Amino acid sequence: MFGPNRTVAAFGRSATYDEALPDLEAALAWARDEANGAPVVVLGSSYSAALVFVLAAAHPGEVAAVVAFSPGEYLATPHEVASAA
Repeated sequence: MFGPNRTVAAFGRSATYDEALPDLEAALAWARDEANGAPVVVLGSSYSAALVFVLAAAHPGEVAAVVAFSPGEYLATPHEVASAA
């Protein structure tokens, strides 16, 4: 479960906000597998709060709830978070 950050290794630098979405996709896949049918709730704070709205919108029916603390429009596409919410 723990180890080197594969995103940083692949890019050779820290990821942008938008480039972090695949990490959340992987976390959602892991949570679905581990949940054994239980509801999956996604949580984010600051820029990851913006991303969990996008994640949930991309996976309707897979995310039971979104907990977003202090989301903002940090992503490259204007109003992407508001549109996803």
